[in-house]
Amino acid sequence: GIIHFDGEPEVRQELERMGQALEAFGRDGQRIAMGRGSGFVVRMSHFTPEDRLDRQPLTLDNQDVFLFDGRLDNRPDLRRLLGLSDRDSRLLADSALAGLAWSRWARESLVQMIGVFSVAHWSSARKCLTLAGSAPASKSLFVHRNGAHLYFASAPHALFCLPQIPRALNEAALGDMLLVNLGSADTLYKDIHAVINSRWTEYRMEGSETKRYWAPDRHQRLSFKREEEGWEALRSLLETVVQSQLRSIYPVGVQMSGGLDSAVVAGQAAVILSRSGRKLEGYTIIPAPDAAVRADNLWYSNERSRVEQIARLHPNLRPHFVHA
Repeated sequence: GIIHFDGEPEVRQELERMGQALEAFGRDGQRIAMGRGSGFVVRMSHFTPEDRLDRQPLTLDNQDVFLFDGRLDNRPDLRRLLGLSDRDSRLLADSALAGLAWSRWARESLVQMIGVFSVAHWSSARKCLTLAGSAPASKSLFVHRNGAHLYFASAPHALFCLPQIPRALNEAALGDMLLVNLGSADTLYKDIHAVINSRWTEYRMEGSETKRYWAPDRHQRLSFKREEEGWEALRSLLETVVQSQLRSIYPVGVQMSGGLDSAVVAGQAAVILSRSGRKLEGYTIIPAPDAAVRADNLWYSNERSRVEQIARLHPNLRPHFVHA
């Protein structure tokens, strides 16, 4: 998107360039919306059944523009909170459902929506742009601002296709990355920052404000009468979380190692998919046959044997090994 806080007219050609730069991420269509001092382009990719209903950019309250990139994992909860029937909600893409939530609760809707996504909301009346990332993880948004002109996109190269966007290395951010000093909104590109997870940022003519809207409650404790109840609650929650992320019009795949975490997720997904006779494709990186691998007692360099053991437990899990 492009925002001119001073009301300077947009150039449609710039939006078309940004759309072309994102073509690989959205081959199912492109839509452009333009207003006074604002313009937006959306490249669409259909992954879930509801994605086919997507009609972004969306107009809220007859004037505001709303964009949504990602997936909602608690559609039934949102449907009940918004007072929608199951039939009506089935006719809504995730973006439309998120738009209704934003119309009802504005920024407070971010704590009601569960999934991996990013959102953008432009109020032409207030000349205010809000960008936000979901919690605890989110899709990326990259932002460059030069005075009254602001540019944002879901990938850096959608910014770099415009000649007015600088292309320079942010050496301080590179140093932080090498030192694993993470958590900053700075990116590897000078004068381009990211809208990171669990936060929203409001941009106005006079400046911007960022706020973290969610953080884990480290003091909350769950109590069970018996240990078995705790394990059953964990099993039920794991199944709910994995099930919500299996909405797909395509075969489902999983990147997995031989470790515990991906094995649990892959195993649960395989069990759920097996109930409808579906396969789960697993992808694991292993060393090339001629690679020099250093053996020690702390790390194992080849995950193949462990992944194959996991696959033997789930006949519908089909592992694929990719040489690094």
